[in-house]
Amino acid sequence: MHATAKFRWPGIPPLVVKLGAISEDVTMAIYRLLKNSTFPPELAEEMTQAYETACVQLGLTERRSDPLTEIVARTIVEMAQTGAQDRHELCRLALSKIKDLKTDA
Repeated sequence: MHATAKFRWPGIPPLVVKLGAISEDVTMAIYRLLKNSTFPPELAEEMTQAYETACVQLGLTERRSDPLTEIVARTIVEMAQTGAQDRHELCRLALSKIKDLKTDA
């Protein structure tokens, strides 16, 4: 069974992602989002590295099922869609988004 998810963030065009089988939901969020994407392989690698770095900095390496990992992954995908391509910039933007979410709460 496949599902489609639509992600929205203020000021960013909606992101529609075809998710894999429900049993695959335990995989890392970034892999699920990149699975059927059209990003070039080089950019997908930058995005994966940015995701890994952000998760380490947030202390999420042992908590892959934490909802925060999904937010990190979505943010990285969305920032790449708006033109960011460097792993350091993508990571910084994702961490900034998380910080903004925490301060708004």
